[in-house]
Amino acid sequence: MGVGRNRAFGVGGNKMERISRQVEVTLTPSEMLVAGQLGLMRMVQNLRDSRKGKYGAPTDVQAWAINILGTMGEACVAKWGGLWWSGSLGDYKADDAGKLQVRTVDHEKKRLILHDDDKDDRPYVLVYAKPPTFYIKGWVMGVDGKNKEYWSDPQGTNRHAYFLPEDCLNDINELELAEWL
Repeated sequence: MGVGRNRAFGVGGNKMERISRQVEVTLTPSEMLVAGQLGLMRMVQNLRDSRKGKYGAPTDVQAWAINILGTMGEACVAKWGGLWWSGSLGDYKADDAGKLQVRTVDHEKKRLILHDDDKDDRPYVLVYAKPPTFYIKGWVMGVDGKNKEYWSDPQGTNRHAYFLPEDCLNDINELELAEWL
């Protein structure tokens, strides 16, 4: 599909209804171990470099879970797409899987989150993690997801961002992977 209007939005960015067709991916114990180790390594690098949580993200014990589930979500998308996944350790501007960006959540009702400085020209994929099973819920182009309708602070912690519900995401099976290798 490339850069441009997302099929989940109508003319002028108006939301349209769509039925989600999520994809289920199961990681093996070895795949979870490798991905989990990279999540641990990212967290240790953050501590070593005294990195603060971006956008006010937690830096306590919750940060460990976020990093580990995040890398597992990346590995899940890479496995689904048949992509090599390196984990991009230490490269904070790298794409997550091929040229895809991955957002992993720990509850099936959580939404895909985007920030103003996220890449406009990349697809963002929402993954719900319930290890060893992961559910790829859908995707949106960065430029299309930055719709003021979704700008909010759902936890009331002064951490505003774009929170996109699943019903405004494109079907993951419509993502033309060849464009993003």
